[in-house]
Amino acid sequence: MLDRDRGTVYGRWLVVQRVEREGWTVAATAEGAGVSRKTAYRWLRRWSAEGEAVLAIVRDPQGLEPDNYFVTTDTTAQPVQVVSAYADRWAIEDTFRNTKQFLGAEDPQSWVGAGPEQVVALVRWMSAAVWDWFVATPSQQSLWPVRPCHPTKRTPSFQDAVASLRREGWTRTILDASPHRRLSRENATTLLDVLAEAA
Repeated sequence: MLDRDRGTVYGRWLVVQRVEREGWTVAATAEGAGVSRKTAYRWLRRWSAEGEAVLAIVRDPQGLEPDNYFVTTDTTAQPVQVVSAYADRWAIEDTFRNTKQFLGAEDPQSWVGAGPEQVVALVRWMSAAVWDWFVATPSQQSLWPVRPCHPTKRTPSFQDAVASLRREGWTRTILDASPHRRLSRENATTLLDVLAEAA
């Protein structure tokens, strides 16, 4: 085995193949692989517990991005299915990030008992309510700004939806309900736009 293969997914696969399929002893396989017997036994135990796996490697044709490796224990899955399943998780990961960053789930005020779990449940509900309001309000969908740093952006992000909700709420409570208008509506709207994005 080449030294660069030692410890890689391929190197571990080769150890399993030699012992399980070709009948090598663990000692000879470990020596040939350049690893200790303890390490070889650990790899073999893991293989017996988890079974075979499918490894899908995604490479950038231009070679600019690093390779991505995706693994599944479903040996009937095609590589395209493996990558697609991981890609479907992106929406879930994005929701986790948004609720932590924009709705405060990362730092709940209560750490006692079931406090953190209740905060997470409430924040997930708030996330769904924000998107529900944004999607059901067609006028809001045209209000999210196209920023110079994202000239090709075509769909709103969760941050855009939250900013639109803040803007709408503050416009109703501050501008429409205020009897005294010291700022012109145009200046007040600009101020609320900036605050809605920054809050």
